[in-house]
Order: sequence, then C-alpha cells, then structure tokens
Amino acid sequence: MQKTANRLSPLAAWTAKQRALLGKRAPLHELVFGLGRWRYFAYRTRLVMVSALLRLSIHIAEFSLVAYALPQAIAHVMLFRLLSLAIEGGWWGMSESMRSRIRLLLPQRDMQPVTYEILGWLTLACLVGGGVFCGYTLAAWAYGGDAAVALLIAAMGFQTAMRLVSRTFYFGAYAIQRVYISIEWLLGGDVAILLLGLALHPWLGEWTIGLCLLASTLFASTLSYRYVRAVTDFLRVTPARFFSLAVLRHIRQHHRFTAVVRPGLAAILMRMHDMAVIATLYALAAHDDAARALLIPVYLVMPLLRASMNWAQTIYFDLTRYYLDAWGDFRAAFERGGLAFSCLLAMGFCAMAWLALVLFTDASMAVLPVLAPYMLVTSLYGFTLMGLFARRDYEAVALLCLLQYATLTLIAASMLHGSPAGLAMLGSLVAPLALGMWRLRRPWLAPGELVEPYLPWLHRLCLRKDACRLVCLAFGKNVPRAKRNKAARMIAFTLAGDAAVCTTPQALYILTGRKQFSAAQWVAMAGGYVMGVATLQAENGKALLQKALEEKLLEMPAGGTAMPKDIVRAFQAEFPTGIVHYPLRKNPKLLALTDSQARHDIVQDARKLGDPNRHPLAQEWFIACLYDAPHISAVLLAPKAATTVAQRKQWQEIVAQRNLRALLAAYGITVTSSANRESLRAVVPSAAARRARRPALF
Repeated sequence: MQKTANRLSPLAAWTAKQRALLGKRAPLHELVFGLGRWRYFAYRTRLVMVSALLRLSIHIAEFSLVAYALPQAIAHVMLFRLLSLAIEGGWWGMSESMRSRIRLLLPQRDMQPVTYEILGWLTLACLVGGGVFCGYTLAAWAYGGDAAVALLIAAMGFQTAMRLVSRTFYFGAYAIQRVYISIEWLLGGDVAILLLGLALHPWLGEWTIGLCLLASTLFASTLSYRYVRAVTDFLRVTPARFFSLAVLRHIRQHHRFTAVVRPGLAAILMRMHDMAVIATLYALAAHDDAARALLIPVYLVMPLLRASMNWAQTIYFDLTRYYLDAWGDFRAAFERGGLAFSCLLAMGFCAMAWLALVLFTDASMAVLPVLAPYMLVTSLYGFTLMGLFARRDYEAVALLCLLQYATLTLIAASMLHGSPAGLAMLGSLVAPLALGMWRLRRPWLAPGELVEPYLPWLHRLCLRKDACRLVCLAFGKNVPRAKRNKAARMIAFTLAGDAAVCTTPQALYILTGRKQFSAAQWVAMAGGYVMGVATLQAENGKALLQKALEEKLLEMPAGGTAMPKDIVRAFQAEFPTGIVHYPLRKNPKLLALTDSQARHDIVQDARKLGDPNRHPLAQEWFIACLYDAPHISAVLLAPKAATTVAQRKQWQEIVAQRNLRALLAAYGITVTSSANRESLRAVVPSAAARRARRPALF
C-alpha cells in the first residue's frame, strides 16, 4: 500500500502543479463577465517587457561587436537588418491566409486538409527563403570588400530564410492552439552563444560575429521546431516532409492572390514604423548635424520601438478566435482596457530606452523628449492596428500606417530644422490614431464558421452588397440532428471560402456568390439527406432576403413583438433563481457558478445563440440570448434543475421570434406571412420531381 502511494505521489504533485498553473491563467471569456480585465492583459503581456529587455541587450551587444571588429560594416548591417525585418513582417501578414483557412477547416474535425495546408505553405516558405538567402549571398559576393563582412551578410540572409521556414511551421500550429516556447531557452540560447563568441573572439577575430549569427540561427530554429513538433504531434497535423512541389497547386487553388498580398502589404507597413524613423533620420543626416547625431542612438533602441508597436501580437490569437463584436459593450470595454494598458507598456519601454541611452550614449536628453511621446502614440497604434488586422480591414491598416509615416516625416523635418512647433506637432499623430479607433468601433461581423447559427447567417445575408444566390435544401421528415449537421459540414467544407452555410431542423441554407451546381449535385454533396432544392438570386443580400420571405423559403415564426425589457421581466418572474447578464456588467450571482470552465461553456453556448442543431456545452444551465445584430444585448441564464423541457422550449421560441423580428426591423424588412415546415416542403420541389421534368442533370 505504501508503495502504491509513493508511485502515485509524482502524479499527484504534477496534477497539483497543473491546477496551480490553470488558476493563474486569465482566459478571455472571463472578460465577458466583467472579471479580471487588467489581469487578462497583464497575463498575456507578462513576458513582453522581459523579451524586449533581452532583445535590446542582444541588439546593443551585436552592434557594439560590429562597431569594434568591423566598423566598415555598420551601414551594411543596419541596411540588411531592416530589410530582414521587412521581409519577416510581410511573411507574417501573408501567412494570415494560411491561418484563416486552417481556422475555417478546424470544425470539420479532419486534420488531413490542415496538414496538407501547412505542407503547402512550408514548401512556399522554403522557396521564398531560398530566394532570400540567394539574394543576400549575391549581395555579399558583390560587396567585394572584407570577407568577414561578406560572411556576416550571408549569415543574415541565412537567418532570415530559416526564420521564414520555422515560423511558418509555428504559425500553422498556432492557428489551432497556442504554442508556448520557453523564453529562457529562446533568448537564453542567443545570450549564451554571444558570450561564447566573446570568449572565442581572441582566436576567431573578425569572423566571430558571422559565426555566432549562424550558430544562433541554428539553435533558435532547432528549438522552435522542437516545441512546435511536440504540439503538432499531439494534434496529429505534422507534415511528413517540409517540401513538396505538388502542393503548390493546392495553394493556387485555395488562396487568391489578393487574399495573400493584401495582408502581407498591411503587415509590412505595420512593421516599418521603426524603419521609417531610421530612414527619416538617415535622409536628414546628410544635411543636418542633429539628425546625424541621433541616428546611432535611435538605432540602438530600435528593438524597443518595434516592441511598442508589436506588443499587441501577444493577444492576436484571442482577437481571431473569439468574436468580440458579438458582445457589444464587452468589445468596447476590451478596447478601452487595451488602450489603457498600452500606455503602461509605453512607460516601461521609455524607462528601458532612457536606461540604454544613459549607459551607452550621451544623447539621452536630446532623444527622450521626442522618443517618449512617440513611443506612447506608437503603443496605442499597435493595439488599434492589430485589432483592425484581426478584422481583416487591411486597407484601413495600410492607410493609417501611411498617414503615421507622413506625419512623422513632417515632424522630424520641422524639429531638426529648429522649428519650435516640431514638438507641438507630435499631437498631429493623434489624428490618424483617432481615425483608427473610430474605424475599430464600427459594427462588423466576424468571419463565419463553416456552419453558422441562423441569426448571424441572416445578418451576413443582409450585409451582402453584391449579387448573390440563396440555395435552400429541405430536409425530409424525422432527419436526426447528427445527419443534418453532417450534411451541412459536407457542403460547407466543399464550398469553404465561397459560401455561408446554415442549418435548421427544417432546411439547409447556402449563401453563395460564384459557384453554381445542379439540384442533383446539391443533393449528392449533402449526402442524400435532403428531399428538395430551391434557388433564388438577387442583386444584393437585402433584396434576396425579401424575395425569400415572399416565396416562403425562410423560416420566420409569427409574433415576436415583445420588447426586451418585457422579456427580461417575464423571465425573472418565471425563474426567480435565473440570471439576466449584460455584457461586462458585474452580477454577484455569477460568482456562484462552479468554475471557470462553466463560464467558458456559457460563453460558447451564447455565441451559438441557442442553435437547435448544436449540443449545449453548459450542461447545468439553460441559455437564451437577446440578439440585436450584430451584438448580444443580454444573456438569460436559468438552472436546468429549476426548469422543465416545455419551459425551455417555450422560452427558446419566444426569444428566437423576438430576435428574428428585431433583425429584420433593423434592415427595414417586413414579413407578411411565416413559412413553416410543411409550406417549405410545398414550395421546394423534390429532387425526384426535378429529375422527372429534366432527366439529364449532370
């Protein structure tokens, strides 16, 4: 018995450790209940300051080594380092097309297409990385100077190429699940290699920097592959190989050129703000001694400039995986918290910049009065632009970045030419920032899942401004929910990226813009679970919805005219132990919920808006949502133990009727009659009847 207890003690210790780690986490869904907003941002950015400090130290050490051992290569190192940052930033943006498709494929629960997608992008990364390395190598060969400088340039090209490949593998896994890489290994390895290089410098001489860069690249790439491979093996999405030209056709078929280039250009502009500062000072240095004196100090603190813009990338996973806009006030409060926290981070970055400038230069008093407010504004820009990027508003990101750079150039030119209005002009950077915040607050519908709930699908239909087509597939009698969901997933997976699919107990609806199929093909794609097909076309989504209502193809329950306050009052009267929760409004009764997992399940079920075709996650709670498109205005919670099946069905119907009427009224659409299941079958002809009238369908 004692031996068994001793054998289980390590497991018990590990379980206790994992429980303690989970208790320290601050998941995003807690913010829906008004819990721990500051705790969430502090948890997500807990390593941002440490990472920025270590990268600053490595950057200064690298620059000092170059200035000491290869002073003739300082300009080349600065140029190629900025070029590498631009290439890596552009690739991060371009790979958003891969991440978006992976997130779209995940509900299919088939990891084979995800593996094929990652393999295709790894192949593309190998080709692009090979081209970058060849370009840097040619530049090193054309340099024609010191061989050590040529090795350093080629090593920088090798580092950029390896980062493209390793981070593509990382991005593919990160789109599915967070990948945690130990920061002490990630940055500690670079520090160890740097110290080793300093120890070997008396023997290696000027070759030390290039060899250390090669060793650091190999170490970081191997470490990243090890951590990512552990996650992909667990998820069963590990490609069998890293290179296969056959999959390039797959990328060409599933990724439009504009869908890849637009986020890439937006990401390059987002990552170029520190380069814009250096480029402005370099352009003015030829005619101004003050700019020449500031060029080196600003380059030394460039990692802090970059971190002040890129810190919001730590919450990018949450911005893309959760539909923040569906929670209305929650989204606004989330943005306010992010903007406030960005100011605190900017203060920390300014303190580190001041310390670095005091220790390594004598220009701290000349740089900080301008650098501090610029870091503050840039940190606010970082959060705003990352939110717009997650919403796929790439044009707005590019426009705001260009406005920021244009304003920055005017400010730098004014200040360096002795104009007293230069510092005051820093306030003009706030104008593009305010424009970005206004754009971020605009109503927006997040990219849909493969199969959407009925209400968000109707809202997406109303927002369509171009010509579109609605296909209605009527289910037969007594088709179980599992088969309805399977049919919807089969069609959605076939039309991924070109259709919005919704399923109800009566029918399956497909909103598509380009692809056309015959009735028999639609039935075949749905697996034979449907009994009839109907198709409508219109010049925009609103006209298509009105036409579908007139022909009774959509399910519109009668009634539903009650006001939200009347529904809430009646709900509280019928369920005294129930809870009416408004986004981000604290409710003491919510603290009685079992644990964080229960709150997570409530959030996920609320996002489904009571979809009858999905199994509820919150087993102990009945959930209904008042939906004012595109926001959830209130969540009605009642313990299932205090309700009956008839009560839950009645309230689900009451809330669904009210939500449908509210959505249609918001777009000025009138409903003269409702369509039920029998009228839907009468309107939608069966596949057999269509085959009798038209024998040849394929």
